[in-house]
Amino acid sequence: MTYESAADDDGFAEYAVAAWPRLVRTAQLLTGDFHEAEDLVQTTLAKVYGRWRRVPRGEIDLYVRRSLINNNLSRIRRKRVVHLLTPVLPESLRHTSAGHAEAVEQRTSILEALADLTARQRAVMVLRYWEDLTELEIASVLNCSIGTVKTHARRGLAALRAHPRLATTAADLRAAFARAAFDVTPGPVPLAAVRRAGRARRRRRTTAFSALSVLGVATAVAAVVVLTPVRPAPLSSGPEPVAVPPTGVPSAAAASSAPAVRTSQQPPPPPAPTPIKVVASGERVAAGKGWKVWLTKEGKHWTGPDGYENSRSVTDGNIDLGSPGVSHQSEGDAKGVFHSGVYYGTRTAGRVELRNAAGRTIVATLLELPGKPGWGVWYAHGGAKDGEMSPVLYDRSGVRLAELPLMPAGDPGSGDQNP
Repeated sequence: MTYESAADDDGFAEYAVAAWPRLVRTAQLLTGDFHEAEDLVQTTLAKVYGRWRRVPRGEIDLYVRRSLINNNLSRIRRKRVVHLLTPVLPESLRHTSAGHAEAVEQRTSILEALADLTARQRAVMVLRYWEDLTELEIASVLNCSIGTVKTHARRGLAALRAHPRLATTAADLRAAFARAAFDVTPGPVPLAAVRRAGRARRRRRTTAFSALSVLGVATAVAAVVVLTPVRPAPLSSGPEPVAVPPTGVPSAAAASSAPAVRTSQQPPPPPAPTPIKVVASGERVAAGKGWKVWLTKEGKHWTGPDGYENSRSVTDGNIDLGSPGVSHQSEGDAKGVFHSGVYYGTRTAGRVELRNAAGRTIVATLLELPGKPGWGVWYAHGGAKDGEMSPVLYDRSGVRLAELPLMPAGDPGSGDQNP
């Protein structure tokens, strides 16, 4: 369902109207609640509309699916509640066919089984058995490694097959997902509300960039005014002195006694590099606010206040350790966001900074295994109102080695970025 239309409102409307029913059904399987599903898709489309002109024409589906998954993960972490699944749909959406009772039972069974999975396992199952994506395509949507997808798929499939009322074959699971998805009938896409919310997001982002530009110009003007020397006029009322060419070169003592004047063209010295904490393999580091991070030779591992363990591999071939790069995962709620990732491809890492569109900068903590393996882990805490954050990797001399562009990662919520 990719559209090659121009990046304008009409092109968005065409895409939104065509994609709305399937997106709502996907969200229904992700959330287990029809009304939350429609709200989730509406929020996702509003965010996409706010960036519509910047979405690559050939990657619209990938962008929308990734935004939908990330927004759902954000919703789960904000609410921290268990969904109460009801076997009866809203009155206006009920099917009145003879097989209605059987359809309700099948839909309830699959939603109950999905509710027992972790959020990422559930996302993998929905993308695999409803969206019919390959492991490579799922990894691209989730912005993670194929190994991570396989792990979630294996555990999720084992849990689904253990459910007493679900079939065990892949074909039967796809049929069960399809029945549960088509048991709901989405209403019309609320296009006006989506556009209104998307325009508001676009205005907020434009305002932030404008304020940042004005601040930058004002700072540059102030620097020129402060650093430009002004020669005072002579106080004598006598005849103006005649300039005499110098007859020699000033002495070294005179040159050294003259104060150094820093001009506005001289770049500021780079910030001091962040000290890297060397940790043993498997040593769990308390990262604050209930988060823990540890490293093994396989890669990065972390767990949050909910106790779920996550991992990011550096050995599965999805990261090129031969060239500098940085990855980014973010998870949080209305109280704050935990940012973390892997930096790699350098043995002279100096610091990792997080930046948002408004110019806010957060310096991350760096962790490495002994022996300078050429990669390490960074983490930092941000505010819930910081919005999208982009990590930047520098070496110890202050040279920028790698940077990720700003990407939607929930508001706030969970996202995963890789170069």
